[in-house]
Amino acid sequence: MSLSSYVSSLATRVAQEFKTIRTELAGKVSTSDSRLTDQRTPLNNSVTSAKIVDGTIVNADISASAAIASSKISFPANTPTNVVDNGDGTFTITF
Repeated sequence: MSLSSYVSSLATRVAQEFKTIRTELAGKVSTSDSRLTDQRTPLNNSVTSAKIVDGTIVNADISASAAIASSKISFPANTPTNVVDNGDGTFTITF
């Protein structure tokens, strides 16, 4: 038997064995490991700001009790030039 014939014969047998194994395992292999599906929920404390796409946080995502510093609030043009958080829930605004 030539080397080419031997390799061809071997490839055919491997393909047949693979088909047999695949048929025997069909419907028998499963897992409940959620990491192996597309339906994943991040682990607690695992989401960082680097993983949040810019512009995806909307007003509804922000808690009404969130303590957001005034320096983090962006105002449109022709609005206050200085906003000071008085620390008591009020602000002093300079135009």
